Amino acid sequence: MDHYERFRDDLYCALSRLHDPDYQAPAALIDIVAGDSTVGTSSVQYAIIEAIRQLAPPADTPGSASIQSHYKLLVHRFIENLTQAETAEQLNTTERNIRRMQRVATHMLARFLWEHRAHPVAELTKAMSPQPESSDLEQLSSDTWRSQARQELDSLRQSDPATTADVDSIVRRVMALEQALAESYGVTMTLGEIARNLTAAVNPTALRQILIMTIGWLNRTNKPREIRIDAWEEDGLAVTRLRGVDCRNRVAGDDALTNEMLRLLGGSMTSTAEEGDVAVIIRVPAAGQVNVVVIDDNQDFVHFCRRCVRGTRFRVEDLEDWSVTAIREADPDVILLDIMLPGLDGWELLNELRRDPDTAGIPVVICSIVREEALASLMGAVEYLPKPVDHRDLLNILERVTS
Repeated sequence: MDHYERFRDDLYCALSRLHDPDYQAPAALIDIVAGDSTVGTSSVQYAIIEAIRQLAPPADTPGSASIQSHYKLLVHRFIENLTQAETAEQLNTTERNIRRMQRVATHMLARFLWEHRAHPVAELTKAMSPQPESSDLEQLSSDTWRSQARQELDSLRQSDPATTADVDSIVRRVMALEQALAESYGVTMTLGEIARNLTAAVNPTALRQILIMTIGWLNRTNKPREIRIDAWEEDGLAVTRLRGVDCRNRVAGDDALTNEMLRLLGGSMTSTAEEGDVAVIIRVPAAGQVNVVVIDDNQDFVHFCRRCVRGTRFRVEDLEDWSVTAIREADPDVILLDIMLPGLDGWELLNELRRDPDTAGIPVVICSIVREEALASLMGAVEYLPKPVDHRDLLNILERVTS
């Protein structure tokens, strides 16, 4: 086995334990990835995550490009720590295809790290890897890390423009991830009351990292006996409260980076300290459900739309009756309309929808193989989406016409 093959095998093992605090990286892997055999495993894990982020394709790369899929796979599988089944849902494909794509994507990552060993990734690791008792934000200028936070969030929005966050699922994942570390501080993680179907209008990765950083801040600064997490909806906001119980220091405050990320997401953070407890309350916009009515005789296209909107605020409804009366009763927020319908002219239906005062204001997106964008616009359609439809284009349009 040559040096590269040994490195590749070590990397694959490290990827499977990327969030494991007990993992001990081999010295050879540390030297190649971090460029310094004296650093710890956490620096290697951080460097691998940063290497994955550096593989992000340019913003103008088509959504159908294979490099986009391979990059997303690396993010979902290893940074977000999703299972193969969950990653398949995120990428609208099968688990079998995910396994095939993962072999290609991890090889791509291995080549990148091997070719850049002891150069950009290593330098980034040394410059930005967090230390236990101090923050690198003190060394970096405010403009630098604020710009970095903005770039990270913009990248997430571009990769999954309509993705929303299931708060219950994210809280449970964060607790499972943080359990071992919390125990090392002598802290118990407790799941409180989480409102059913609470969905936040932010990227789940961003919300997950905000909760992780907040738990870390509570552990380091207040050393509570217990951290209890509750969540509910209030005035159009998804509210998550992390309460440190029986804290030693009772310090009311928060982290600057977390605050900046929340600001960019349209959220906020407040904290209070009283009677031995410290409470951190995180507020982000809640995601209201958007009803999408699909008028199309092709059930494969209807199923495709349903797969595309999984994990978003959009819900697809398929009508058997395509009359204006039935559409009105379905109360859609947006309509996806095919033109070539059996026994019905899509143009005529669009005309009827625009003439009816109860449906005239509903956005209609034409989804058809018929290339008549000018006619669609003239008749009142807000968007034209030619088939075959790319799932990212569909989500972008749904987000745009319902914002």
